[in-house]
Amino acid sequence: MSSLAELVGAGIEVTVGGRAVKLYPLTLRQMGEWERWLQCRRAAAIASVLGPNAADGSASAARTAISAAVDVSYWSEESLAQMRTLEGQLQLIALSTRGAVTREWLSDHATFEELCSCMEAFYQLNFPETSQTPQTPQTPKKKQDANPQTRQT
Repeated sequence: MSSLAELVGAGIEVTVGGRAVKLYPLTLRQMGEWERWLQCRRAAAIASVLGPNAADGSASAARTAISAAVDVSYWSEESLAQMRTLEGQLQLIALSTRGAVTREWLSDHATFEELCSCMEAFYQLNFPETSQTPQTPQTPKKKQDANPQTRQT
C-alpha cells in the first residue's frame, strides 16, 4: 500500500454513462458473490450441454454438473479468465460499486473507454502491486550478464 487512501479502501471515482461512480476494493462478501456468479454460469453452461438428459433423473449427470460448478473459486483459472471477458468485467465493476450500478446498467450506458477506465481503477484497487489482471506465474526471463567481458557474442 502506498497511501492512507489505499489502506482504508477509500475508493476511486470514475465517470460512467455521464454519471460519477465510486469504485471500491472488493470485500470478502463481494468476492463470494463473484464466485457464486461464476458457479451459476458454469452450472447453467453444463446444464445446457446435458440438455434433457439432466431432467430424466440422471443423478450422476446432475452430481457431475454440481461438483464441476462448485470447483470454481475467486483465484481459479476460470475466474481469472472471466476477469478478462466483457461480461466478467461488467460484473466486477458492478460489485466494486457496492450497488450503485448494475451490470445491466453498465452494459446499456458505459462506453468502451469508460469500461477500460473502470477496469484500470478496479485493478489499481484490488491488485495494487500490478494494477492489471492477475496472471498465472510465468517462468522468469534469463538475466543478462552485467559484465560485458563474460558475455558471449
